[in-house]
Amino acid sequence: MTTRPDGIPLLAANLKDSPRNRDSATKAWAKLAELEYAARGGYPGSDVHWPISCPCGFTGNQFYSHMRRDRRHAGCTHTVKAAS
Repeated sequence: MTTRPDGIPLLAANLKDSPRNRDSATKAWAKLAELEYAARGGYPGSDVHWPISCPCGFTGNQFYSHMRRDRRHAGCTHTVKAAS
């Protein structure tokens, strides 16, 4: 299984380690960083709950398909800082 430099698996155990899944995971991890979420496991797929933590204190699950549309979890008070 491919891992990130921080030791977290790139892909969740439910996903086959294939070039397509690695490419999707790379895009998902970039979006996760953009939204300032912290993953608590590997990328599980677009429409599968991904365990995350948010700087607002939320710890739970979020769909990557929602993150792609810049949707945050319900009740989020965190504002992403603009890149300088």
